[in-house]
Amino acid sequence: MKHTLNRPNTRAFYETFVSYGCPVTLAAFPASELADFRVVMCTQPKLSPERMLSTFPEVPDFLSNGSFFETSSGASIMNVVSQTVTYSEDPDPRTAMGFGVISGSRDGLPKVGNRLLSWRDFLSPYPMLFLNGERQDVSDYADIGYAAQRMVFGQYTSAEAEDWYFFLLVEGSGCLLSHLQALLAEHLKQQGNAVQWAANLDGGGSAYLAVEGKRVSEGVQGSWLRPVDNVIAVYLKDMEPANPEPQPEPKAYWRISLGAFSVKANAEKYLATVRSLGVGLVDYTKAFLSYDAGSRLYRVQVGAFSQESGARAVAEELNAWGYATYVRYGT
Repeated sequence: MKHTLNRPNTRAFYETFVSYGCPVTLAAFPASELADFRVVMCTQPKLSPERMLSTFPEVPDFLSNGSFFETSSGASIMNVVSQTVTYSEDPDPRTAMGFGVISGSRDGLPKVGNRLLSWRDFLSPYPMLFLNGERQDVSDYADIGYAAQRMVFGQYTSAEAEDWYFFLLVEGSGCLLSHLQALLAEHLKQQGNAVQWAANLDGGGSAYLAVEGKRVSEGVQGSWLRPVDNVIAVYLKDMEPANPEPQPEPKAYWRISLGAFSVKANAEKYLATVRSLGVGLVDYTKAFLSYDAGSRLYRVQVGAFSQESGARAVAEELNAWGYATYVRYGT
């Protein structure tokens, strides 16, 4: 079942389905709609993602648990960088490749790279499931090689050649890493999408996904209040409608200009003089100022006539009273 977000004009979504006998939730959003991606360290002592969510002053559009950690102590392990602060480092070559936002990145988009780069936010996957569109060897991860609940973050290219990011949560009895790879490739391929990279994050009782501040998974495991080390928070942009309602063209009228001034105070002083004329062919107390950005001039104007003859008559009256005028047509 596919669900849209409450945020106006977004194409982001989440959907639920069953694969390998497990409830699965896939949440995705276009790269073009991403406003901010953050790795956030959980408040000490560690909080669950559910409770951590309540500490955000602005609720993320998506929030998931993050990387593996030492369950006995709650300490960070592998490679974790949050807002340029390094919380842990790991020499294990299996964790050298990870994902996050590179310091100084203009687009702020999550990318895959080596841990030795200068990262603003970075997490090591365990393992990397896909890299450069290719399925990776997951045989060297016997410590997590059993069937378990899983959390994945990654990127795919749509059938329209557009980059999207996604979260994938597998609950229930869980699945093997090889089944997780197959699930990803097969499900996304059905929609004409192709996985570019995918990172396996902490799973089991840590697996958690919330959309717009609400837990959206189908599974009822009772283990999602487990404290974790870090979370991933995603914020989307305020998007304009894809096809905004056409705005009517500003209506043009015939108007009488009485003067143009580069200094606004001088224009206002002259405007007061014109308004003091009271009522003649028109009500001169409704004279107004307009600003021409091109010439940077303030214009004193009178009237808005659909017919040129009406404007000409008022101009003649003003001329008779000693005012120089110029009749113009425009918005």
